[in-house]
Amino acid sequence: MKVTVCFGRTSIVVPCKEGQLHVRELTQQALQRYLKTREKDALKLEMLLKDVEHELMSCPLEMLSHVYFLLARFALDTHQCFREPG
Repeated sequence: MKVTVCFGRTSIVVPCKEGQLHVRELTQQALQRYLKTREKDALKLEMLLKDVEHELMSCPLEMLSHVYFLLARFALDTHQCFREPG
């Protein structure tokens, strides 16, 4: 049996054997899995931003305003994804 626990837009699936898992244990496992997921996402975002920074160094000056607009929009979307549930 599996239970899906939602943290905002993020859904975490927790296996609970034959329903023998207590609610407290289920909550703890769901939270641990959620925090691991956020940590992995943050590392991916950091790597992506380093790549973007490298690309910006070779970007023609006249394109920078468009690039900054896209980055600001991306940052806003990412912030909404990483927002605390509640």
